[in-house]
Amino acid sequence: MKIVVIGGTGLIGSKVVSNLRQRGYDVVAAARNTGVNTITGEGLKDALAGAQVVIDVANSRSFEDEAVMTFFKTAGRNTFAAEAAAGIRHHIALSVVGTDRLPDSSYLRAKAVQEGFVKAAGIPYTIVRATQSFEDIQRIAEAGGDGGVIRLSPALVQPIASDDVAAALTEVAVAAPLNATIEVAGPEAWPLDELACKLLAAIGEPRRVIADIHARYFGAELNDRSLTPGDRPRLGTTRFEDWLGRSARVRPALTPSTPKGDPTMQRLLIIGAGFAGMYAALNAARLRDEQGVSPDTLEIVVVAPEPRLVIRPRLYEPAPETMVAALAEVFKAVDVRYEQGRVDVIDSASKSAMIVGPDGMRRSLRYDRLVLAAGGQGFKPDIPGLAKYGFTVDQLDDAIALDRHLKALADRPASAARDTVVVAGGGFTGIEVATEMPSRLRAILGPKANVRVLIVDRNDAIAPAMGTNPRPLIEKALREAGVETLLGVGVSALGESSVTLSDRRSIESATVIWAAGMRANPLTEQIQAERDRSGRLVVDRNLRVPGVPTVFAAGDTVHALTDDLGHRALMSCQHANRLGASAGHNAAADLLGVPLEPYQQKNYVTCLDLGPSDAVFTRGWDSKVEMTGDKAKAMKREINTQWIYPPRANRADAYKAAEWARTVDY
Repeated sequence: MKIVVIGGTGLIGSKVVSNLRQRGYDVVAAARNTGVNTITGEGLKDALAGAQVVIDVANSRSFEDEAVMTFFKTAGRNTFAAEAAAGIRHHIALSVVGTDRLPDSSYLRAKAVQEGFVKAAGIPYTIVRATQSFEDIQRIAEAGGDGGVIRLSPALVQPIASDDVAAALTEVAVAAPLNATIEVAGPEAWPLDELACKLLAAIGEPRRVIADIHARYFGAELNDRSLTPGDRPRLGTTRFEDWLGRSARVRPALTPSTPKGDPTMQRLLIIGAGFAGMYAALNAARLRDEQGVSPDTLEIVVVAPEPRLVIRPRLYEPAPETMVAALAEVFKAVDVRYEQGRVDVIDSASKSAMIVGPDGMRRSLRYDRLVLAAGGQGFKPDIPGLAKYGFTVDQLDDAIALDRHLKALADRPASAARDTVVVAGGGFTGIEVATEMPSRLRAILGPKANVRVLIVDRNDAIAPAMGTNPRPLIEKALREAGVETLLGVGVSALGESSVTLSDRRSIESATVIWAAGMRANPLTEQIQAERDRSGRLVVDRNLRVPGVPTVFAAGDTVHALTDDLGHRALMSCQHANRLGASAGHNAAADLLGVPLEPYQQKNYVTCLDLGPSDAVFTRGWDSKVEMTGDKAKAMKREINTQWIYPPRANRADAYKAAEWARTVDY
């Protein structure tokens, strides 16, 4: 049986996926980061193909009234339309105990609408209402923050371990639909204020919890029946104090006050540790030092899943797992604080961000200025089979998966499908991937393998964004590398060993690499401002978001003019460096009372890799060719092995690199 878990990479969803896979079920973890988006509908059709059961544990990234209602309405419409088309036999929705009792809560009003969609869809269903998880208590406490204290209701709650919620959902998934609502809860009830006191004491939170019967829980006042289950709930087995005593997930809260309790400290928060995030941090630190300001007065914090720079321009090469560079010591050298986690909610009104740690714990971090440098991600349209059979070199894990797949081809018997690679996209990335493939495949399959590599692109010319100047050289290099081009045609479907084109031709291939299009990180959608077609925030010349003065943007999240001629920054490492450097400088300058410096990047160069011994180097927006062949290849090696790596972990080198990124043109 195939089961799709919507929200399958989150705290509870990932546990459900693991539980079901351990039982031998075919499970798809459907989430934005796996190519499935219930808001746009992207990837839903392909994810649901052949499935019998859907478990929906997805949640809104924002709890603001309009945003959360829009999320559940839009996701509900798209999901149930796709489920009806796929013939789903059982829909399971995770909801909240108390959904029908707290109409003053905008979040629970939206959950009630979600439940209404479930009941009206005509698909057999089970609604599982759960009480708050133990992991939620810290977030609830943070929401009750009131200056130096935390105000919480003393009403009873009956929280449950996320492991127990996942176990209940697992059992429901393998059983027949109930067409009814069940409740799951923890084994014991607690006054909310007392429960929060125990948790906050365990993590060293200094603020005092005050019991307040009028304190609101996400907009609603509570009583003892508001969030506790009815007469016959299914009870988890994990007691709160047992969980608290053994949980490695408990970690210090990030409160509105500073680590030293100094209310005058200002905080610059940088989301992302890619090229833009790194240079934003280094330039902010450089300006702070230059102004003689202590880190105790202006704190610079970088939040990212890992303290490392992924060298994305090299992910098309073999051994992608080595294409990373450590950043922890670099940040330490310039007194930048690193926080591990990912941001899933930005509330620009309250100037705070919600961080989800690698352990699933959520914590709120307030800021005075924010630099959004969360990067971009490859765009995958809703093409049948693409999510399941397609590969990319967009993210590190994607490139590692492709590398493993290519190596595993050696275990297959020779065939046209084994020996053929189709690259969808004839832009910069597609060309670099394709020209690398012939030698890479022969190194794996042997020199006599009948290797075939094709680029498929809907445009009528290769490398359309680079213009006509370098095109003859690119076309010649492709021919010499043995790379075929199929232009004016696109990919319409993927199978395990074939790809179907839009003109109905079929190509036997077990390896299809998608390299067509990028989109900004979805966090840009949480900033109430203009965005372009790629989801990038439109900013002013100082990289500030108009109408949201505390937010700056950089890298792949920003739509910015590079000069006075109307050229705009591209989603590239080259532009990310300068954008990050400028955004970090200006965000810090805004806090320090120093004049801001308009972003400008008049020069634009490209160095396109064309295989083991060839490249082409161009300058200017008209792509004037300056170097080719061995000379350009040597330049590409220098760029890929030196220029795009972080500086050494000492203050002088870090500040020199920061200044170079902000001011030096190529």
